[in-house]
Amino acid sequence: MEMLASQKDTRVQYHGHAGMTQSCLSAIVGVIQSGERIERAYILTAFERHGFAIKLEVDGIIFVKTGFTSGYPGEGPAGLASALHLLRRHRVDIDEINVSSLFLDRLDGCRLTVSDLSAVTPEQVIRPARYGDYMYGPFARETGESYAMRKLYPPIVPFGIIDDRIVDLAVSLSENADSALMTAYRRLEEIVVKRCGLAGVSGARVFSKAFQADDSVLTWDTADPAEAKGRAALFFACFSAYRNRRAHKELQHSDADVLREFLLLNELYVLESEAILREERSA
Repeated sequence: MEMLASQKDTRVQYHGHAGMTQSCLSAIVGVIQSGERIERAYILTAFERHGFAIKLEVDGIIFVKTGFTSGYPGEGPAGLASALHLLRRHRVDIDEINVSSLFLDRLDGCRLTVSDLSAVTPEQVIRPARYGDYMYGPFARETGESYAMRKLYPPIVPFGIIDDRIVDLAVSLSENADSALMTAYRRLEEIVVKRCGLAGVSGARVFSKAFQADDSVLTWDTADPAEAKGRAALFFACFSAYRNRRAHKELQHSDADVLREFLLLNELYVLESEAILREERSA
């Protein structure tokens, strides 16, 4: 079958744990968040037992073991519904293929062969598509699909865009979020104080003097002065809205809230690194 038949050098990976819905659902989330381009996803069905084959755009197939079921209420069918909504949300084309129970047994045992894949033919694709019947449950309730989908994604730090000066804090973010964030605020303040010679000035006033005044020490080489003013306002607003309340009371936030605040701070570090002395821009 053109869809799954592979050359000898095709990369095949097995993800998830058979019979464990959350593990298999997390495996699909992981593939999506890895950044790999997905060409198509196939539901592998033997009666009411399901696994997945995820074909990557660049040579490779990821098999997700049989943590999914259908035909009755429960975790397995709810997980299958979540997986399908997730793939649809990311615009992944989906087909369903009838396979044998032995095929799924070998999948769960990480023992599929090239012959197994070649034996799956186009005639086994289910037409008309019926996988829409599996998509129910948490997405029909009052919380809505968007909320249910957001809960599936783990809040992971995108290290590739983190400023080098706070990578160490990003690493420790999950261990002690408050300490990592407060250190990031203090570190940025100290960087700007030293760069601008603002000894004795602290808090949001540092950024007001460094960036916002008409004769500020730092600015950006932008064609539109309003753009530079807008960037400067971000520093003052972030410290006023987030840092001050964190400094004066113990806060309880979800991991997602913490990550959003850290990424906002990261953007300030990036903007600071791009700022130039106003006298250089005038020269």
